[in-house]
Amino acid sequence: MKKGLTLTVVLLIIAAVVAVVGFVQKADVEKKLTAAQELQKTAEAAKTAAEAQVGELETAKAAAEAQVGELETAKAALEAQVGELETAKAALEAQVGELEAAKAELEAKVNEATPAEAEPEEAAAPAETEPEEAVAVAQDKYGLGMVTSIGSVADATAEKAGAAQVNTTVCSLVLDAEGKIKSVTWDVQQTKIQFSAEGKPVDLPEQLLTKLEKGEAYGMRKASAIGKEWFEQIAAFAEYAVGKTVEEMLAMPVYERDASHTKVPDVEELKASVTVTVGDYLAALEKAASNAKAGLEAPAAEDKYGLGMVTSIGSVADATAEKAGAAQVNTTVCSLVLDAEGKIKSVTWDVQQTKIQFSAEGKPVDLPEQLLTKLEKGEAYGMRKASAIGKEWFEQIAAFAEYAVGKTVEEMLAMPVYERDASHTKVPDVEDLKASVTVTVGDYLAALEKAANSAK
Repeated sequence: MKKGLTLTVVLLIIAAVVAVVGFVQKADVEKKLTAAQELQKTAEAAKTAAEAQVGELETAKAAAEAQVGELETAKAALEAQVGELETAKAALEAQVGELEAAKAELEAKVNEATPAEAEPEEAAAPAETEPEEAVAVAQDKYGLGMVTSIGSVADATAEKAGAAQVNTTVCSLVLDAEGKIKSVTWDVQQTKIQFSAEGKPVDLPEQLLTKLEKGEAYGMRKASAIGKEWFEQIAAFAEYAVGKTVEEMLAMPVYERDASHTKVPDVEELKASVTVTVGDYLAALEKAASNAKAGLEAPAAEDKYGLGMVTSIGSVADATAEKAGAAQVNTTVCSLVLDAEGKIKSVTWDVQQTKIQFSAEGKPVDLPEQLLTKLEKGEAYGMRKASAIGKEWFEQIAAFAEYAVGKTVEEMLAMPVYERDASHTKVPDVEDLKASVTVTVGDYLAALEKAANSAK
C-alpha cells in the first residue's frame, strides 16, 4: 500500500510537471504567435507603404515622360524656327550683296566727277555702318550771291547828261560734300541811268545784256594787256576756283594796279589769264557760300548748272521842285540745276531793286548806300501787309521754287497765268499755288529760261 501511495504521488508529480511544462510551452507558443502576428502586421504596413511609393514613382515617371515629350516637341519647333531663320538670313545676305553691288555702282557714277575718285575706300566706309548719314554727306550745296554798287556818278550839264551806273555782280555756286567749289559762275549787269540838266530821264537803255551775254561786244580785248575778253578772263577765274574752298579763294593775294583795279589776283597761275579786279566777284562768292543749302537729291555727273539774269527799268519819273525824279533798275536772277532728264533739281530766284534819284537841276541825290536783295531784306521787304494771302516775298518765291522742282523748264514756261492788274500781269493760274504765290512771275520765268539756255 505504501508502494502504491508512493507511485500515485510520483504519478501526480509527473502529471503536475507535465501540466506545468505544457502550460509553459503553450504560453511560449502564444507569445510566439502574437509576435508572428505583429511581424505580419508590420510586413503588411511596409508592403502598403512600398506599394504607395511605387505608385508615386509611377506617377512621377509618367509626368517626367510627359515633360520629355513636350521638350522633344519644343526642340523640334525650335529646330524648325532655326531652319527658317537660316533661310531668311541667307535671303537677307543675298539682298545685302545685291544692295552693296548697286551701292558700289552708284558710288562709282557719283565719284566719276568728284575728287572722291582718289579715295574710294575711305568714301565708301561710312556707308557700310551709317548709310543714312552717308547719303546726307553726299549732298551738294547750291548758293546764290549778289553784290550791287553804284558807280560812274556824274551831274548833268547843258552839253552832257548826268549819270549813275548800277553794277550788280552775281555768283552762282555749287559746293561739294567737302565744301570745295564744284562749279561757279559769275556774271555782271551794268545799267546806266542818265538824266538831263532839267531832271528828266534820258536815253534809258532798251536792251539790257549782262557781260557774259555781250561776249565779244563787251569790248575789253582791245584794252586788255593780255588780249583777253571779259568772258575769257572770268571763265579762267572760275576754272581756277574749282576744287578750292571758298576760304582759300577769299584768302587769295591781290594787288592794286590803279584806282579802277584795286584787287587784281596776285597769283602766278592767273598772270596770263586774269587781270580784271576781282573784289566784287569774291564778295558775291562769299554771299553765295553763306546762302548755300543742300539739294533735294544726290548729285550726279550729268547735272547741269545755269545762271540767268533779266533786267528792266521801272518806276520812271521826272524830277520836280518838290520831288526828286527817279528810275528804278530791277535785276531778276535765277540759279538753276538740271538733272540728266532736263528736270529742275534746284532753283533759286532773287531780285535786286536799285532806285536812282536825281534833282530838277540834274544832280544825283539820295543814292542808296546799303543795297540788299529781296531775299536779303526778308521781312523788311514789307509785302506781308499788302499780300492778299498774308505771305512775305521770300515765302512766296520759296513756294514757287518748291513747285518748280521735278518739272522741266518747258513745263514751267507753259504755266497758265492771268493778269490781276497793271502791276501783276503774269500771276500763276495754278491750283497748287493759289494759297502760296500771288506775285507776278514773268521776270522769274524769263530768268529761268535764260538759266536753262546757259546750263552746262
